[in-house]
Amino acid sequence: MSQANRLGWIDYARGIAIIMVVYRHAYEGIAHMSIGTDLPYWSYILQESVYNLRMPMFFIVAGMFVRSSFHKRGMGLFIRYKWETILYPYFVWAAIQVGVQIAAAPYTNYPMSWAAFLDILYNPRALMQFWFLYALFAINLLYALALQYGKWNRRTMTGIGLLLFLAGAFVNTPLFSLADIFFFGLYFAIGDALAPYLLDDENARRIASPKVTAVLLPTVLVAQTIWLAYYMGVPAHSAMDLKGRLVYLAVSIFGEALILQIAFLLAHQQVADWLRYVGSHSLYIYVMHFLVVSGIRIAGYRLLGIDHALLLLALAVVGGIGLPILFYRLSRNTILERLFVWQPQAT
Repeated sequence: MSQANRLGWIDYARGIAIIMVVYRHAYEGIAHMSIGTDLPYWSYILQESVYNLRMPMFFIVAGMFVRSSFHKRGMGLFIRYKWETILYPYFVWAAIQVGVQIAAAPYTNYPMSWAAFLDILYNPRALMQFWFLYALFAINLLYALALQYGKWNRRTMTGIGLLLFLAGAFVNTPLFSLADIFFFGLYFAIGDALAPYLLDDENARRIASPKVTAVLLPTVLVAQTIWLAYYMGVPAHSAMDLKGRLVYLAVSIFGEALILQIAFLLAHQQVADWLRYVGSHSLYIYVMHFLVVSGIRIAGYRLLGIDHALLLLALAVVGGIGLPILFYRLSRNTILERLFVWQPQAT
């Protein structure tokens, strides 16, 4: 079996996670409009139900490959690789989004001033979704330092991640994405710890069993019901107290296990290949989707007169996923490809 097919479940998992991300931002944008009150209550419950499942998955998947990538490249090339694939698109697209939001200030729900360009350097939380790339690069860098100079094993790194996760209840600052680093570093370490198990072909076949789904699904439903009962509408994970963090951790672990299991199952059955395709473009969707979703929302309502909130939500979600993929594919082998990658590879 080829490497691409063997690890196809990873793109399925990314695909599920990025759809959740796009849905959240599409929902929130429309909910803040005058027609937002027309959105059905279930659309809000759906958004809240996946609150604790979206971003941990991206960190878990990234953590699965950090150790092998570091040992393959060494310290210098590893950092350069992460700069080219994470931090470079962060700077490019954060600057683009800030510029567009300044220009479209009269029409957007989230107007920005010129000072937002400075936030790119030290306050990524002020830039909507871009905090993720900033925090992911920082965690990769810290991990590389730990592997280079501490040579810590997976158990030690998971323990440190847990300590930082708990300490984050008392370190609630968005500056330099510290709150996010403290919070999501644990999920990154969990991905590293699970890598030997999840990347083993024999274990993959066991995980893909529908019997695993039968156990995980009701467990997740119960866990998410508890979450919604006590934490629905929570403003931000970084603002959670110690108890809230522990509940989030427990609920999200079950949820991520279910997503991974579904991803394994889909890959094993070789169905819903479109979801795998979406996942393989998750980075490009992530950096572009907020602009696309906002543009669809504004154009649909103001120019086309679409005042059906649920229809506008559906259009925003589909467009927020499909248009970034289309734009990226069209940019291949053109100067526009530099918007996504530091050094485009000739094909």
